Amino acid sequence: MQDPNKKIAAASILTAFAASLCCIGPLLFAAAGLGVFGAATLFSSLRPYLLVSSGLLLAAGFYFTYRPREVVCEDGTCKKVTASRASKSLLWFTAVLVLIFAFSPYFTGFLLPKVSASNPVAQKPSTQTIAFQVEGMTCGGCAANVESAIKGVSGVKQADVDLETKTARVSFDRDKVDRKDLAEAVKKAGFTPVLK
Repeated sequence: MQDPNKKIAAASILTAFAASLCCIGPLLFAAAGLGVFGAATLFSSLRPYLLVSSGLLLAAGFYFTYRPREVVCEDGTCKKVTASRASKSLLWFTAVLVLIFAFSPYFTGFLLPKVSASNPVAQKPSTQTIAFQVEGMTCGGCAANVESAIKGVSGVKQADVDLETKTARVSFDRDKVDRKDLAEAVKKAGFTPVLK
C-alpha cells in the first residue's frame, strides 16, 4: 500500500499556497515583472475555506504518521510501529510551509518597498492630487496590487496606498488622466474604489 503522507503533504501545501495567493500573488507577479494580479480578491474570499482545508489535511497527515500500526510478524506475534523518520520529517516540513503561507498576510507588507510620504510630487498647474477609499484590501500584498495598478495608468505621477486606512492617494496629470481612469484601474485589479 502506498504511503498517503506524500499526497496529504502536497495537498496541504497546495491549499495553503492558494489561501495566501491574495497576498503573495502580487509579490510573485511583481518579481516576475508582470502586471497586476486581479484574482487577488477571489483568493481573499476563499482564504478561510482553503485554510480550513489545509488544517484538516495536516491533521490527517499527523494522524496517518503518528498512529500506531499493527504489523503481524512471521512467528505470529504482533508489534506496533509508526511511520518512518522521512515521513515525519516531510510532515513537519509541510506544517512549517503551511504556517508560513497562512501567516503571509501579516508579513508581506514588510517585504514591499515603502513609499516616502516626505517626498511629495511637485505640484504643477495640471497636477491634481486626490485621496479615495479602496474596499477589499486585506493585506500588504493587496495594497501593493492596487498601488501597482494605479501606477500603471499613463499620467499618474505618484501613488501611495495605505492598508491601515484603506486609502489611495494619487497625484496625476489631469490633462492625461481623470478619476474614472483611476477607478477603472482599481476595478481591474479586483478591488472597489470609492470615489466621491
